Amino acid sequence: MNKLNLGNEGDLKEVLINAILPISFQAQIKGLLVNYHNVFAWSYKDLKGIREICEHKKCELMFNAQPIKQIQYKMNPNYALKVREDLNKLLDAIFIYPIETT
Repeated sequence: MNKLNLGNEGDLKEVLINAILPISFQAQIKGLLVNYHNVFAWSYKDLKGIREICEHKKCELMFNAQPIKQIQYKMNPNYALKVREDLNKLLDAIFIYPIETT
């Protein structure tokens, strides 16, 4: 894999290009990525402007459905820290937000 930095020295925006590709095709890909570097989301804060239809989901329940209490799922502690980290990043970027349940 060949690394290509689309940012500057202070702001790294690296992409990987497959080294198996022909050199001429790699050059075309590099030119395309350099020209359109602004269309990529490099962080969660860049993910603004998602249409409302994509971001709001509703779970329709059956009218006569009976709720069933289930045992709480215990997440592997190694993954729990990573999930918490990722959720905090999304919350800080205001990409997701907490809601009240009814």
